[in-house]
Amino acid sequence: MSQTRKEAGAVKIEKLILNTPSGTLNLTPVTTRLDLYESILSPYIVCELLIADSIGVADKFPTITEMTVDIQFTTDENFAPISHRLAVFDIAMKSYSAGDKVQMYKVICVSEDFDKPEARESIQYPYNNTCAFLVADLLQNKIKSTKEAYFEQTDGILPPSSLSNKTPYQLIDYFRIIALSPTYQSHSFVFYQDKYGYKFTTIEKLIEEGKKKIGDRVFQYNEVAPSKIDHTISNWRSILARDVVVENSAKWEEYLGGNNPRAIEFNLENGSIEQIENQEFNFVRMDDGGTAPKTNARADKTKDKATENLFFVRANEDDPVPTKKMLALRKFLPELLSIVSHIEIYGDSTMTVGEMLKVEIPEIDGLTERKTEQSQTHSGNYLILRMRHMIDMAGPPFYTQALEICKSGSARG
Repeated sequence: MSQTRKEAGAVKIEKLILNTPSGTLNLTPVTTRLDLYESILSPYIVCELLIADSIGVADKFPTITEMTVDIQFTTDENFAPISHRLAVFDIAMKSYSAGDKVQMYKVICVSEDFDKPEARESIQYPYNNTCAFLVADLLQNKIKSTKEAYFEQTDGILPPSSLSNKTPYQLIDYFRIIALSPTYQSHSFVFYQDKYGYKFTTIEKLIEEGKKKIGDRVFQYNEVAPSKIDHTISNWRSILARDVVVENSAKWEEYLGGNNPRAIEFNLENGSIEQIENQEFNFVRMDDGGTAPKTNARADKTKDKATENLFFVRANEDDPVPTKKMLALRKFLPELLSIVSHIEIYGDSTMTVGEMLKVEIPEIDGLTERKTEQSQTHSGNYLILRMRHMIDMAGPPFYTQALEICKSGSARG
């Protein structure tokens, strides 16, 4: 994916409109900052607008009922912009200056679907179909969403049953938890909203597809002097700041359950007890041929011995207790989150959560010498878990992104 860049950090605000039952208002002149949040762990988008109001916007619209905000911005007009209609969820007063008569306050918005009465109402929901079908049914017929959506195929049809006193989003999360994949061994389903719409998919599917679409999303970090970066077109793929949150931590691995657990299942209907041993998995890798050093070392030590028992209770044979899925996830997650980093980069409106990028970080010799070889541990392909779009609008709009990214082990080959 190649883009035409004008200047690093440059962004065009195409729309920032407040919609109310009594009219509309352009918020661009009064907005000093825009922060928009995405996550593969969240089914909704959140946005915060910092308003410097000297024209009485808050007085004109004293209630937030039925208020929405249209947001649209882009870094390249040849590609689809980031575009959302969000519901105004809250208005928080920050400060008031009597001298210049300016009110500073924050307008907090969430995805319009999430704020619908239908989405917040607890319902009785009978079901007898695949998890993918049920998630689609809840989204389209109960929440009544009109957004684009992708639903990855799930394995098996759930037997006739019913759930009550749950909202549609809670029901979607339930089916996400028990969903099994016919293709990917981790069964790592997520349900989230990105710039394109909704996705119900496995993380392995995101990795498999994301590796094919990295294109020019190759970011470089100057480990010695990251501050010595000028805001020019040639450096717009520079990493401005970086913080490693997790790095092959044995304690983190143990917390996530990667110490070769086994499951013990108790059937309440017939009193049977079944022991399910762990197995070897072949997960989709971010870097072909990569390794997760400590994870693999621990796996070698415990591969012939189950070191932890997980207990599951099944009401009957038809009860969809995801025992094998839980075992798979407890092996998959420590590998997936072998390295977790926070980075800040120049804004790129073509990027969204659930996609992949490549990071190039040179090896460091001593404290100051920068080698040409790439770090085996930290360089490689990463999955975007969370993304914060940050646009400073106090002057000419300046756009950066804060990303939480993860990779599995070290890149080799």
